[in-house]
Amino acid sequence: DEPETVAIPQYVADYIEFKKANNFHVYGAMRVIEDHYDKRVPEWFYEDNIEKFCLAWILGYEVEKERKYIVTLKSSGQKLYYHTEDEDYIFSSYDEVFYSGYHTKTDLEENDMSWVFDCPGMEIQEVE
Repeated sequence: DEPETVAIPQYVADYIEFKKANNFHVYGAMRVIEDHYDKRVPEWFYEDNIEKFCLAWILGYEVEKERKYIVTLKSSGQKLYYHTEDEDYIFSSYDEVFYSGYHTKTDLEENDMSWVFDCPGMEIQEVE
């Protein structure tokens, strides 16, 4: 019987691959995890995921698929879109080829748009 791989977030997978490429062993990678520039990595690690980290390091892993969301202004019904040519977010009623209406939490956080999750004027709908 082959042991099952664990599912981890992409940012943890990136950390593991970087540390392995730089000849760290699992203990060494764990010792310096708090110093990592992406604070999501140590946060995830210390949220009861130490064992999962070790299993991913030793046995391999698969990357979790991130949830996607549709963000809508409650007052106007306009949706939040990412304009792929301008590389910017806009609220609009107009759906066009160059717009993406599905957002991951990571994408929104990296583009300073995570406030939509805390704003009572926004409707957040999770999509498959």
